[in-house]
Amino acid sequence: TIFLLYNLVVYYKVEHNIFLNFMSEVIKPNIIFIVLDSARRDLFGSYGNKKSLTPFIDSLEKESLVMMDHYASGCGSAQAHVSLFLGQHSVRHGVVHNMSEMADSVIALPTLLSKNGYKNFGHCMASFIPPAGYEDKFGFDEFHYPGKQGIKSSNSLRGKLIEILKKFPKIWGISKNIYTSIQGIEGYTRAAARSLDGKISLNYLYEKIKNNKDSPVFAYTTLLHPHTPYSPPQWCLDKVFCGKSIDKKAFEIQKDMHAWVNGDLGNVDSALSDLKMLYEAEMVYADHLLKEFVEKLKVEGLFENTILIITSDHGELFGEHGQLNHGATVWEEIYRLPLFIHSPNFFPKGKRYNGLSSGLDIVPTILDLVGALNNSVSETNFDGVSLMKDPNLARFLVVDAPPMVLPERLKKYPNVIAKGSIFFRAIRTGKYKYLWQSNGQRFLFDNFDNESSDASILIKNQELADQLHDTMIDYYISIDSNFDINTYPINMGATAAK
Repeated sequence: TIFLLYNLVVYYKVEHNIFLNFMSEVIKPNIIFIVLDSARRDLFGSYGNKKSLTPFIDSLEKESLVMMDHYASGCGSAQAHVSLFLGQHSVRHGVVHNMSEMADSVIALPTLLSKNGYKNFGHCMASFIPPAGYEDKFGFDEFHYPGKQGIKSSNSLRGKLIEILKKFPKIWGISKNIYTSIQGIEGYTRAAARSLDGKISLNYLYEKIKNNKDSPVFAYTTLLHPHTPYSPPQWCLDKVFCGKSIDKKAFEIQKDMHAWVNGDLGNVDSALSDLKMLYEAEMVYADHLLKEFVEKLKVEGLFENTILIITSDHGELFGEHGQLNHGATVWEEIYRLPLFIHSPNFFPKGKRYNGLSSGLDIVPTILDLVGALNNSVSETNFDGVSLMKDPNLARFLVVDAPPMVLPERLKKYPNVIAKGSIFFRAIRTGKYKYLWQSNGQRFLFDNFDNESSDASILIKNQELADQLHDTMIDYYISIDSNFDINTYPINMGATAAK
């Protein structure tokens, strides 16, 4: 009977939602959640890129919900990742950097899914989820990440040696400098990239899905592609550079991006161009890894009844606004992201939604897709909404970015500290973006491809800017009645400090 009903669902697809709703109670889909760390929206063909960097991910669009105006849930890795797993704005959960104290009341997605029959597995080559000290808060049945007690991320002698050295920061720093002097900056970057290869994580998730066919599985990883260090396999470089030699300064900049931001490197426009191409080559590798992963699942018959979610935590800067990497700002290059929700059973013809969406929406959407949202809403607060609801719902998004944490570590970069001491708050509607900075500057934009100060329309639209400012303040106060716009709580958490 279950087999026949399942085939009816496959046949009728979304035209007969009653069958889908019933089947979500009988055969729950596996959920695979992939975060491509630092992936900008403009890398993907589905969002207009013409370089064919992501042919596999783009091919998923035919059976996916693709959000065309999607935004980060936070503008730093820790802030964004925790929000992605809680469906909550950081002003609610408290995590704005790697050492923040998190609210006691949080309930993460894996915990909610486990109550609906799911087994939860995760594997990352760097530690974002769970944040330090909060392993028990995130509800995974098993989760591998560097530094976890009792878990070795590498079985090789070299890998074990690196793990030991990293426990002694000064010795690790000296070791890196010695290695660089011997191998050169390219060799150092290549070695660093190999130690973060996401293939290990995807292989782990594949085995967990394959060996747990008796229950639905939630499988998560953050791939450090295209995150620094940018040095993918040679064939990826060849595809992007097409025989062009790579400026060695593109590797030197990676090792010390603060020097460029501080103005110490002079004119290195050619190297910045190559730096971005290295980043693009990392994205080629990410697409390749995901294709391999999905093809293995298909061979085992494990992909058809699967919801695959691909997104990013934040974007990346390559000189825009005088910044590199992904420092704490809310510019569009950091803020606007891709989101693919692939599921042939729910989106057989593919859908593009042009309305606003946020990383805060991913948790409620997942729970809605598996029929668990109503019960979950009674257990925790969500600041996002399910994307399965009315797509024409008028909305706005509020995002902020903290000032620099522990600035004294960057004493030799005074210009970096000056820029990093400013924090940002912004509100985005479908038509406008209002931006407030702690140094007193305010901007209003209606062209999101140009966020220079000259492009601001605030002077001629002061009343509109004031209205958006008040709406943003009301949003914060609705979560925290003690909110003060001039104070950013960079708390050093006792839990993380241990």
